Amino acid sequence: LLLGGSDEERAEAAGLPLALSGRVPVKVTLENGPIRAGDYLTSSSKPGYTMRATRSGRVIGMALESFGADTGSPAAEESNEDSVLVFINPHYWVNPKEYEELRAAVEWLEAQERRFEKKINGRGVDLQPPAVQMALLIQAVKEQQVLLQELQAELAVVKAQLAQSDDNQVAALKLEK
Repeated sequence: LLLGGSDEERAEAAGLPLALSGRVPVKVTLENGPIRAGDYLTSSSKPGYTMRATRSGRVIGMALESFGADTGSPAAEESNEDSVLVFINPHYWVNPKEYEELRAAVEWLEAQERRFEKKINGRGVDLQPPAVQMALLIQAVKEQQVLLQELQAELAVVKAQLAQSDDNQVAALKLEK
């Protein structure tokens, strides 16, 4: 498939054919084993060829045909054809087995983290990030300063009342004499 142009123009073209989407025959190897319809294909170590994707990574698309000895189609050695029809869809593919292994590992780590936090929190240790701890400390200091100012104001009022009371008692004593 050559984008744009007729058969004559393709024959004159100096470059290689290019397909960006659609169903396209693609050269394959059995490097990662037989290819079954529905397998994702990725680049192989042999330039210009693809192989079955077995690990997460970039793929070119999905095989629409099977290829190889275990699939009932001719093996690569027995056939002049070393290509399969592929639905072109380049993207990053995640191997379901690798995904499940990673998900299980993350769940295990989260469980360990919860156990650790429970153990640490039982000892009264605060696991908040230092920036959060600092912000809480600053807030507590500000609250203490406000409380101190309120207490100082109340103390000043009590001192004034005592002074007035003392003055009244002194005046009363003077009158008695």
